[in-house]
Amino acid sequence: MIRVVVHDELDLLESDLRDAAAKLQNSLTRAVDSAQRLGTQMARAHAIAASGRHGKNFYKRITGEMLSSTSAEFGITADEHGQPVGAGFRHGPPNRDLVAAGDKAADELQIGVRGAIDGAFW
Repeated sequence: MIRVVVHDELDLLESDLRDAAAKLQNSLTRAVDSAQRLGTQMARAHAIAASGRHGKNFYKRITGEMLSSTSAEFGITADEHGQPVGAGFRHGPPNRDLVAAGDKAADELQIGVRGAIDGAFW
């Protein structure tokens, strides 16, 4: 006669999944914040390098912030009258400070999210 004995450890699985969710949330927050900081830093560096005399302080208008634990933004803030910086400026090329920074921030976010998922389960 064959005898089958089953031992389950579902309580351990439940505990592991609960721990993974907490680790994942913290890691995702760090990944989003890191990507936002990198994007802001790169956009500011580009603004400093590309601005002429007229825009030497423009980089100060590029800011970034966390909106929630998994949401952030960076970009050009408006002036005290609510006008975007450069509104009405008709001479010169459009501002490209955010384009390359956005690409690098997206790459950083992708790497961070992959690391967060791996770290939550392994």
